[in-house]
Amino acid sequence: MTQHAHASNRTGEYLFVMPALLLMIGVFKPLFGDVNALSVMSAGYFGNWQFQVASGVVYAVALAVFFFRPAAFTQLWAQNKWLLVFSLFILISPLWSDSPWVAFRRALALTGTTVFAFYLVLRFRPEELLALLTWAFLLAGLASLLTVIAVPEIGISPIADAWRGVLGHKNDTGRIMVLGAIVCGVATAARLVPTPVGWTAFTLCALFVVMSQSRAAWVSAAFLIVLMPFLWSLRRSPVSLAFRMMVVAIVVCGGFAVFMTHYTDATLVLIGRDDTLTGRTNIWAEVITAGVERPWLGAGYRTFFMGASADSIDRIAWLGYFTHAHNSYLDLWLDLGFVGAAILTPVIATALYRSMRRLTVSRDAVGLLFPLFLVYMLVFGLVTRVFPEHGTITWVLFVATLLYLSPVGRTRASPSPQEWITPRQPRSTRNA
Repeated sequence: MTQHAHASNRTGEYLFVMPALLLMIGVFKPLFGDVNALSVMSAGYFGNWQFQVASGVVYAVALAVFFFRPAAFTQLWAQNKWLLVFSLFILISPLWSDSPWVAFRRALALTGTTVFAFYLVLRFRPEELLALLTWAFLLAGLASLLTVIAVPEIGISPIADAWRGVLGHKNDTGRIMVLGAIVCGVATAARLVPTPVGWTAFTLCALFVVMSQSRAAWVSAAFLIVLMPFLWSLRRSPVSLAFRMMVVAIVVCGGFAVFMTHYTDATLVLIGRDDTLTGRTNIWAEVITAGVERPWLGAGYRTFFMGASADSIDRIAWLGYFTHAHNSYLDLWLDLGFVGAAILTPVIATALYRSMRRLTVSRDAVGLLFPLFLVYMLVFGLVTRVFPEHGTITWVLFVATLLYLSPVGRTRASPSPQEWITPRQPRSTRNA
């Protein structure tokens, strides 16, 4: 194939990947119906037939790639067996669900989202994907800013005049834009995109974090900013890794303990929230009481609030509004029980281990992205549902992180298209 033909094929692939990434980010929500209806914790978005068709096309195209790359596909699954077990468990969860068709449809969607992550890993190096994501967040920021200015009834939430742009809900906007700021900041530092592009994208994301008035986004962003220099200090250094990790653990854990002991009340007052976290603790108490009816297998993927389990919850006003427990860990247990949680735990632990190893054996800025993203996901999981969640950029990047850092990508001697898993390190670094 000539160089011109190869470039043409890549351009065509970019024309597929960019809209797909924007779909996962949530940029097209206003095109799929009433944004106020879709903003109800994204329930309307995921239940919207236009979104289902669009995401189905993305999943089908991604799946088609595996027919041409079966060896690479099998190799990645072999290095991530717990992810395979979790995916299979999700697919059989409709068997015990009170809403089996909905559980099956959503389980297929999560599998499709996982497949799309495989596609990205097989077709793009981490640096390439990071650059593409920066452009995607730039487009998301520009579209959101234009919507705020030109169509304020869509771009500005009636709740406290918070900016939501095109992302449907102010909390979704805050959370997604925190991720955008991370991605754009790392990409700019690593010089993967033109500096004006990177800083513009970062500034837009930061602006929407602030203007979304999402307190969870504010607190999470502040925590990530404080954590960043400590993660940066774990990069390759003459000082032993054990000592560096011990110092970071003492500082982070000690600082968190001091904060919780002395500054929790002041922080809640500062951000305008009470000790129930805007009613979240009330929700948690209710759903835990209902969830003990099915503690081992749960209610089936993404169907707890639709089935008989939810009928035992006191039908106060919030039940008809919320479609999740505002906590990823609780939602995981409610939908998939202790068994599902036990299967996903080693997947997350493996991703954390691999990301820390990647960070500590290199000096590049890209290595910082992986642990920073995982911390972002786990922190936001405390106050909203971010994993496992189909059709979202968070799940795509979680699976991609796990795959990019798989052992198969670290042990190959020479790069080839099947081995676009991690950026090739100098031999001295790989053997470190």
